[in-house]
Amino acid sequence: MFATIEKTTWCPHPPERVWRALTDAEALARWLMPNDFAPKVGHAFTMQTKPGPGFDAVVRCEVLELDAPRVMVWRWQGGDHAPDADA
Repeated sequence: MFATIEKTTWCPHPPERVWRALTDAEALARWLMPNDFAPKVGHAFTMQTKPGPGFDAVVRCEVLELDAPRVMVWRWQGGDHAPDADA
């Protein structure tokens, strides 16, 4: 079963500054997880964290949509499987 999570947040900064923070792999790693993110539609990337029961510590992701500086859509899945192409 797949679910959609939509998160809208207001930040007291210009959209371009927030966009840079969300699309720079090093900045993203500082507040979320180490990653190999690149702001390119179709880019498959991973984020790494600590393992837990039933979780291998790898979040597998893919960039689905980008419309700078306001829209970014990812597909992601934790565990030991790559994102389902039909998700």
